[in-house]
Formats: sequence, structure tokens, C-alpha cells
Amino acid sequence: MMLFWVILLKKTGASFFEAAIISQLNTLLIIKKHYFCNNFTTYNQNIKMIPKTKVTAAEIYDLLLNDFNIKDQIGSVEIILGGISAKYHGKDAIGDLLQEWLGEWLRQKNFYFRQPLNTQEFPDFLLTESLNSGFLELKTFNADASPAFDIANFDSYCTSLLRIPERIDADYLIISYKMIDAQLSIDNIWLKKVWEMTSPSGQDPIKLQVKRNQIYNLRPCTWYSNRLQYQPFKNKIAFLYAISQTHSMYPQCDKYKEGWLENIKAKYLVNTRIKLQLLHFQPQSTPVLLSPKLPKSFQKWLL
Repeated sequence: MMLFWVILLKKTGASFFEAAIISQLNTLLIIKKHYFCNNFTTYNQNIKMIPKTKVTAAEIYDLLLNDFNIKDQIGSVEIILGGISAKYHGKDAIGDLLQEWLGEWLRQKNFYFRQPLNTQEFPDFLLTESLNSGFLELKTFNADASPAFDIANFDSYCTSLLRIPERIDADYLIISYKMIDAQLSIDNIWLKKVWEMTSPSGQDPIKLQVKRNQIYNLRPCTWYSNRLQYQPFKNKIAFLYAISQTHSMYPQCDKYKEGWLENIKAKYLVNTRIKLQLLHFQPQSTPVLLSPKLPKSFQKWLL
């Protein structure tokens, strides 16, 4: 089955934009920004409201993998402007286009979801009416390389956890793809929690993008590899502890690091009635290479 995505650029009014998308059935859908961002109901030709179906991130993952068989699909990207069409051979825009496609897939399934007006804001998809749960982020990367996407801006992530500590429980739908001769295929798909795709590094308690001693972004490890030097964190507490250890190593964190971990644990308890506490871990079956720069107090989280 071929999935054809067509981006039609046209002059529109200032109050809204329209995007023309040709779906699998070549049905032309005109989607206004109002409906795109406030996806509460589906409207049929008689303007009757059809209730949305609630769905979890795990159900979305299972349907994509086992019902839709996304790994067997072949796609392409095409742009049409002024009657001239061109196939897209690059990779830079694939992440944004897959996010658009996933939103359309959710609509056609009549699943409930919302998206922020600013597409750069967290999360990509909100699957509940609550502002504190149902977070779903989509991350993509070229299957011919290791994952190098940004999980989040480090400072923004740290301060957002102080406001909404439930963000730690967000789900991440991760897709690796290949683009060969303008044909797009899905190599693999995962559903992960943030601590399941992050790990320590040789420089820091957690893997980061750092330039000139300035942290920019949280970065993933290659969680699916059998040759990892540093294993992913065992749970959310180990992940949070690694971040708190990082705060003392970079001056940019001074403005929010004081009591950071304890404040998050306290608010998480108030919001969820679940206490974040130390856990006793069993030794891992495979050895973990520890960086000599990691403090000894942190090493107990990894062994």
C-alpha cells in the first residue's frame, strides 16, 4: 500500500490556514487550524457530533504495529506548487511530516487527542482532557544512524518538572525510518518512557548535548543495542537522580537546582498520591561500565 502525502501551498486568509492532504483513499481533506488544535469531536456531513474514542499510548503503538502493520508500509513525500510537483528525497523534514501523518491517522480512527497551538511545545499529542496525563511525544530518526534526536531542552525540562512532575511519566513513540530513492519506509517502532531511552555517558551522569560547557538538550542512548557501555536507567527515580547530580556540574542550573529533586518528589506525591522513593535493585545480568567522573553516590543506581 502506498501512502501519498501531498503538501499544497496556497494563499490563504489571515484567520486560518488550510492544508490539503491526500490520504490512502485519495480523499481530499481540508483541515482548518481550529479543528486541528481543538480535536474534541468529529463532524459528519450532517454536522452531527460523533464522540471520540479514548485511547492510550500503548494502544496506539499496538495498533500501528500489529493492525496497521506500519513496518510493511511504503510511503513518499511530494510537494506541489503552481502545478509543478517534486518528490522529496531528503530526511530533514521527515520528523515533522510523520507527526502530521500520525495526527491524521488518529483523526481517521476517530481517537480523542489534542495538540498545542505552538507545535514546538510539549507534548506533541495529549490523549486525555487532563493537562497532567496522557502525554505522548513522537520522536524519529534515520535507521542508518544512531538516534540523535533531542528529547527536550535541558533547562526547560528541569523547570517544567517543578510545575508538572507527571511529565516524567510521558510516553515516547519512537520511529526509525529509511528514505531510499524518495521511498519512505518504517524500519522499527518503539514505545518508551524517558528513563528507558536515556543513560549515563562518559562525561556526565546523563547523556546530554553540551557545547562550550553549556547544556542544550537531553539526548537518548542507543537503547536497542547489545553493545552499550552505559545501560538505560532502571526507573524514573534513577533518571531524576542523574539529572539532580548534573545540576551541580553546570552553573546554568544554579537558578533552579536548590531542592530540585525533593520539590519534584513532594509535588508528585500531592498530584498523584504516589511516593517516589528509593528502590533496591538487583544486580544487572550484564556489566555496566561506569565513568570515572560519576560520583560514588550515583553508582549505586546503576549496579
